[in-house]
Amino acid sequence: MTVDDVRAVMAAGASIDAGAELALRIAAVAGARRAELASLRWTDEKDGQLLIDSAIDITKRGEGSPEPREAATKTANVRTVTLDADTVKMIDNLRRVRAAYGPWMCGLGPDLVSPDRISWWWSERDRCPASTRNGASTTSATGRQRLRSARATTSARCRPPRPRQSGDDAACLRACIRRRRPSSSGRPRRDPEGGCQVSRRFRPTDAFVDESIRGQRYLMGCVLIEARDLTAARAAIGALPTRGRRLHFNNEVDAQKRILLASIAELPVRAFVVVCHRRHGITEFVAREACLAALVSEVQSQRVDRLVLESRQDDRKDSRIISKLRQSEPPLFEHRTARREPMLGIADGITWAAGAGANWQALFEPLVQRVIELRP
Repeated sequence: MTVDDVRAVMAAGASIDAGAELALRIAAVAGARRAELASLRWTDEKDGQLLIDSAIDITKRGEGSPEPREAATKTANVRTVTLDADTVKMIDNLRRVRAAYGPWMCGLGPDLVSPDRISWWWSERDRCPASTRNGASTTSATGRQRLRSARATTSARCRPPRPRQSGDDAACLRACIRRRRPSSSGRPRRDPEGGCQVSRRFRPTDAFVDESIRGQRYLMGCVLIEARDLTAARAAIGALPTRGRRLHFNNEVDAQKRILLASIAELPVRAFVVVCHRRHGITEFVAREACLAALVSEVQSQRVDRLVLESRQDDRKDSRIISKLRQSEPPLFEHRTARREPMLGIADGITWAAGAGANWQALFEPLVQRVIELRP
């Protein structure tokens, strides 16, 4: 494509949706794939640098309908792209309008963005009046009508939300979590808001892991969640009152820790904890390997698709251990920092409480499926 062709495509995207124009521009500037575009968040751009570290993958489990989930990029690489001033300005302008609706650059609302939306924008560009062929404008009476309709739709989507009453967001979030949180036994439970019966088996797709060392005990906590609840859970974590930029229990006072654990207990997650009791001569590295072996086995028994561990700067040994232990099927695994993955904050809280004694363990006991004790 020539430079004029690229400009014509972006102009056509602008007549569809402001997000389409931005997505097509980033695709041209950064060479991003459609799944990578769908996973871009407003926080991924900072000071003219765009971080591309994930993609949206569509998975289907059994007879269920396909569901989007965040995964690694196609090449499993993380890259940073320097953006031009016009692209940065476009992101800033759209962020001011849409960030209140959700975290995604290419979507409105909290739900994950399907890569098919990017494909549809691309397929629609030729039918938009702003596109040109051989330098000649294709705008017609019908085209102008379509343009006005598209702009009206975009304007309606960007209309500011109605004024909210104090406590609206928290009440809606609590109601959403209560409705979607599955029963640990799989038996029907009554929705306290509407009185309807909810019966849905908990089938986790993603697992998040953090570790803690307490004396001679090495602990690993694993948080399990379904893909459909990931976005809401991340938003809930972001709303928690913490002392730092991320949820880290060592930084909190005891009173705040109790509040945080009570909030975590309301999320639609499950967890299990692996505890390795170290005897004399058992090093931290041996204990970690034993915990990883038990954790990978448990995660595979629950047919989890993706395993995310908190990065320890040098993660090569973890990768070798997991690759050796896991079977041919999933989970796929990756390392992330807690700043980039809020769900690791929940794993940190549960692991901390598991090692802090019975009084703390009681605060998250309803979430825990089992505790695996190891004595190598």
